[in-house]
Amino acid sequence: MRSLKLLCSILLVVISFSRAGAQNAVTTEVIILHTNDMHAKVDNLPKLAYLADSLRKTHPYVFLVSAGDNFTGNPVVDMVSDKGFPMIDLMNRCSFDVSALGNHEFDLGQDLLEKRMEQATFPFVCCNLDTTGTGFKRLKPYVVLNAGKDVHIAFLGIIELNENMIPDAHPSKLKGLKFTEGIEKSLEFRDLKAKYGILVGLTHLGVDTDVKLAKQIPDFDLIIGGHSHTLIDTTMVVNGVPIVQALSGLKYVGKATLEIQNGHVISCRNENIEISKLKIS
Repeated sequence: MRSLKLLCSILLVVISFSRAGAQNAVTTEVIILHTNDMHAKVDNLPKLAYLADSLRKTHPYVFLVSAGDNFTGNPVVDMVSDKGFPMIDLMNRCSFDVSALGNHEFDLGQDLLEKRMEQATFPFVCCNLDTTGTGFKRLKPYVVLNAGKDVHIAFLGIIELNENMIPDAHPSKLKGLKFTEGIEKSLEFRDLKAKYGILVGLTHLGVDTDVKLAKQIPDFDLIIGGHSHTLIDTTMVVNGVPIVQALSGLKYVGKATLEIQNGHVISCRNENIEISKLKIS
């Protein structure tokens, strides 16, 4: 009888500590502003900068990311003597944190693309591109962004390939580059979740392939997609993985808000903000 009472007392103490721990758990809010397929539509970048800067004034952890295809679609960017520079210059001014590599990035040609990436104050990421043996700069497969000392978010870049196992760009622009199927290659990076706690796919795959990615790799806490120019009004959740995308041409910017405890995401909510309706005060 005394043993039973002792056991009950121990259990009560454990439960009390558990409840106290849950009540005292620190929640960190991280906002990820995401664009995709901007296609050099620079007109709305001032409003994007205003939105990002406004949020940075009131929230300590705000990241601005692109899911690729930053170039091609505006003569102001595509036809100037230093092709592509206006877009990179404005993205720098907006303080982008990271961009995926989209197929239209290669429209510049490898030399100009490398020049643009060197001018960028943010990294481009792509896990399924191998530049070994070429003069092209080796890209990082992922980048880790930190929200304070305890929250680490790995952003893994993935680019879609067509039936010829290359991105949708002119083959002459891809000479010497080697690509691997995106989902297959991303399987090699599943350990990023265990290593850093939070894993985000920053993909230029299209929504259908993002769905396949989530089905095969439920380790992702969030997939931010591009390539298919899809406006996902209500966040898709596939195999427990939220999938978001914000149309194209910078008509919208996505705002994903992560609530994080003990280095892990406990909730994710996303909204798409129509850029034209933003008023700069």
